[in-house]
Amino acid sequence: MSIRVSVLTLLALSATPLVAGERIGLHVTPSVAFAPADLQVRASVPADDDNRALVIIAESHNFYSSSEIQLEGDKAPTSTTVEFRSVPVGLYSVRVVVKGSSGKEIGSARTEVNIVGR
Repeated sequence: MSIRVSVLTLLALSATPLVAGERIGLHVTPSVAFAPADLQVRASVPADDDNRALVIIAESHNFYSSSEIQLEGDKAPTSTTVEFRSVPVGLYSVRVVVKGSSGKEIGSARTEVNIVGR
């Protein structure tokens, strides 16, 4: 169990995708928690004129939740926080996707979070 938690922690710290040559930041707290857990997801997106939407997704084998926030290009805030409440037990993939004016993905970041039973 200790090795698994260590691996998950390393994965949580390794989100490094690019948008227009810059990194999309993704920070989820907590990275390991007891169920039901409230996850706070903070996405940092470099200002870019093509940024039109930010999608934040938390999913496991038996849970899915997402939030889509409209962006106004380079006038949009560079940091956005979303909270997922009462998340049940599971190993979660948390993703942040930035969509451009064409509606296609132009960048993303991903990490994993482990919600364990008591």
